[in-house]
Parts: sequence; C-alpha cells; structure tokens
Amino acid sequence: MKSAIGSLLPALLHPYLLAVGCGGAIAQSKLEAASTIFPAINPAGEVSVAELAAQPAVAQRASRAIEMPNHLLPDGSTTLNPRTSISEQLPPIEPNVSVTPNFGSVKGFIGIHSIDNVTANGAEFEPPDQGLAVNNNVAAEINNLVVRFFNAASGAALSNPIAASSFFKATAGSGLTDPQAFFDPTTKRWFLTVIESNAPIFTGGSGSVEKIDIAVSKTSSPLGSYFIYHVRAASKDLPGCGALDCLPDYPKAGYDANGFYVSVDLFNASSGDLVAAATYAVSKSKLEGGAGATPIRFAYPNDFVVQPSVPAPGEPFETRANGTEYLMEARNIVDFSHNIRVWAISNTNNIVTKPSSLRTAAIDIPAEAYASTTVPQTEPNVIGPYCKSQGVTSAPLLDGGYAAFQATIQKANGKLSGALAFRSRDSDNLLRNVLAWFVLKPSVSRNGVPSASIFKQGYVVPGTGYSVSYPAFGLDKSGAGVLGFTITNKSRNVTGGFPSAAFIQFSGTGTTAGIVVSGPGATSDDGFTGCPGPGPG
Repeated sequence: MKSAIGSLLPALLHPYLLAVGCGGAIAQSKLEAASTIFPAINPAGEVSVAELAAQPAVAQRASRAIEMPNHLLPDGSTTLNPRTSISEQLPPIEPNVSVTPNFGSVKGFIGIHSIDNVTANGAEFEPPDQGLAVNNNVAAEINNLVVRFFNAASGAALSNPIAASSFFKATAGSGLTDPQAFFDPTTKRWFLTVIESNAPIFTGGSGSVEKIDIAVSKTSSPLGSYFIYHVRAASKDLPGCGALDCLPDYPKAGYDANGFYVSVDLFNASSGDLVAAATYAVSKSKLEGGAGATPIRFAYPNDFVVQPSVPAPGEPFETRANGTEYLMEARNIVDFSHNIRVWAISNTNNIVTKPSSLRTAAIDIPAEAYASTTVPQTEPNVIGPYCKSQGVTSAPLLDGGYAAFQATIQKANGKLSGALAFRSRDSDNLLRNVLAWFVLKPSVSRNGVPSASIFKQGYVVPGTGYSVSYPAFGLDKSGAGVLGFTITNKSRNVTGGFPSAAFIQFSGTGTTAGIVVSGPGATSDDGFTGCPGPGPG
C-alpha cells in the first residue's frame, strides 16, 4: 500500500450553507489548576536526519509497530465491537451531496510506501497512522515505523527511510504508535510526536513505561538535527489507574505562542476501562531550545478525546487571559448529548516562570444532532496480499473510528473548526458513516473562563452506498480550504469504491460543490489492523 499525499489548493466557489445552528452556552466547570506538575525533563539526546538516513537498510527494519486493532471506547470496548448496545435515536440526516463523487485534479506525490516497512524477517507491516507537515515545498512524513522527507512539489525523496525507533531514541523493544507532525510558522520549527510503549498493550505487566516522545528541529530545516524528549505519561495518582500508570491512547497535539500540548485518553492497564482524558503541556520555547522543560498535566475525569487546536498559517495566537490554548471535545460519545465542549488553558505566558498558575475551564455549547458511534464500513471484496497470507477469504470491514473529533482542531479567522464521523442510514436503510462539521467562535474572559457560540455547522452526506470517515480540516487564515476524509463503497466499479482520499471545498462558512476523490484506491484496505487473529502489533 502507498500513501498519496496531496497539497489541496481548490478554487473556492460560492458558499452553499448546509446547516446553521445556534444555542445558549451551558456552564460546565469551575476554573481548575493543573492537576500535576512533573519534574523537569531534559532532552534524551539529539539525532541527525543525514546520519540516520545513511545507515544500512537493515537498520531501518529494526522497529516494531504497536497499534491497537481498534481504538477503545470509554467503556473499554473497541469501535468495531462496542460492549454497550446503542439505543439512541439516529438523527434524520438527508443526503446533501447526492451526486456521485468525481475524480479531481489534485497536486500530490507518493509518500511512504509499504516496502519501507518490510521487516528483517520479511513480514510486511502496514501501519495506517500517518503524520504530515509541509513548509516551503518540503514535507515531513511519519508513520508508526518510518520517518521520511520529500520535496512536496516534485515528490522526490529528500532522505532514505529512517526507522522511527531510531529517530525518537526509543527504548529497545519498544513499539511506537499514533504519529503526528507539525510545522510552527511563527518559530519555524518542526515537531514530530509518537506514543512509545515498552510493554504489549493492556497486559498490565510490571515495569510498563508509556511515554510521549517529542522531536523538535534545532533549525527551520527538517533535514537537520532534532532534540528528542521523552515525557512520561505518569498517572498512578489518578483514581482508577491502580498500581500501574494508565496507558495513553489516541494522542492529539497542538500549540499556542507558549506551549506545546498533547492530549490523550488514559485507560486502566489491566481492565482497559477509561479513567480520564488528559492534556500534557510543555513550554514550546524550552523544547525548541533543547533546555530542560517542565511537563504539566491537566486531567479531565469525565471527558474523552479532548483535542488541542493548531493555528492556520498566519492566524494570531490567543493573547487574552495571559495567553490561551483552546481545545474542543464532542460530548455525545460520553453523555449522548449534542453538545460541543470548548476548553481553555489560560495563563500560558507563565508556562516557564510559574507553571502552577496555568488554569483550565470549559463550557458546553448545544449543537446539531450527531450520534455517539460509527459503524464498520464496507469496501469491495478484493483481498490484498497481506491478509491473504494469513488465510483471510474476504475483505475486512473498515473501522470508522470514533464519533469524536478525529483530527487536531484548526483555529482560523478567530474560530475553531472540527469534524467527526458518525453512523446514519442511507436511502436503502443501510447503516453507513456520514460527517458532521462545526465552526465555533470562542472567547475567554480575563480570568480564563471560556465562552463560545456556533458560527456555522453542517453535514457531509454522500450518495447511497458510500461511507465517509476520518475527517480533517485544512484551512488558511481566512477559514477557507478543504475538509478531507476517507471514502468507500462496497462496489469496486464506482469512483471512490476502494478506500480513497477525498475532499470537499470549504469556504469558511460552509461546504461548496461536491465530493472530489483525489485518486482511485487500488484495492481493499488489508493492513494488519483489518486482519483477524494475532497481528504484528
């Protein structure tokens, strides 16, 4: 399998408003101080892209991916096999993109390829998780096993594949999962992150150490050297974690002028039950300077998937309340409401001099209807080589992921934009996944209490037979750009039948035109997360 990475620069059409909603805000929580301030951490060392890329090929095949077959729901069950039966009424969603998706002319290139992931013993790993950051026609791409750099205009590789375990100076025998990549245009630094685990997921074995690994470029060049940090996801102090630290899952990062923030869900290492969501905050200037940094943890015991925000290029940081980072959370997966929760971490100007002064607070905003789960989505019944080698006789269903924000929240034109997939029914009464999107206008008081209102909201509902999932906004500072996602159909004879990357143009006030498929999928997705039985991760 190969990844087609596109730089989507659509012409913006007249806005077609899908749905508009507004509602009063509901006070959610009092202002809370950081629950834990950890001892300062120092860099685990430095790495050079040139030196790592020059290593023999066998050195690039020494790492191991840890990828849960499905991410866990709040009750500890998986998204493909939920423990709790769903009795909620599905919202009545009518198709608003009824035309068959069309192939579009999209500028892109071939990124990390499955052959980059072949291990020393010949096994083929296909980690589906990917991080990508682009600046000045240079792209940094990372998946669970490999880091590589490309010319974003021509697609030419600027480095050989680099083992992610070597890049992050991971402990021998550790596995890596959930990679991300960012470029901060204000400080001109690159950030790459992964979760590192030195024990199998949810074994509860003694000595398990779970870390958030952060790589920060020393200069504006992604091809130079990086400072490497290992932030312990320490959580034994939280009720419900037990004698061992909880295991972090589904990390999502963001940043403001002062801090770099990674939010995770924390699960009990033995039972797999959700204990809390948490955000780990670290001084951005300390990370970029290779200095000792003090991690700060905010814990949210009754929350799930709290996503930090990232400003669009040119978007100013929030300076009110002595510096503020906004985060968003879709509440339906937790409480079956149709609220969107907006968080504010304030006093971020003090993250170096007085980290104990940082505060967090949240507010709930009533929004349009959406469901609490996704459904496994179908794809054409064509078997690829990896699952076939394990005796699979039919294409696996694809995990639709969480009915929660599945990509980092984008801040553009003073607003926060996020999207999620959820289950609905098509005109044939068959379950499939559709998208809900939300644009909120936030503000924060002088003492750090947030408020927000719905600016625009709506749905992306494709024609009968199609399913869409894993949405992500890509916006400029005006709020215009695209909403990208995965599209599938059980028929191999239609555009977007095989899993494909697709997008719909976004004007800042709504989606415009129809769904565009950026390229045809070659076959069914058959990576290890879709294979039954014990997998490599």
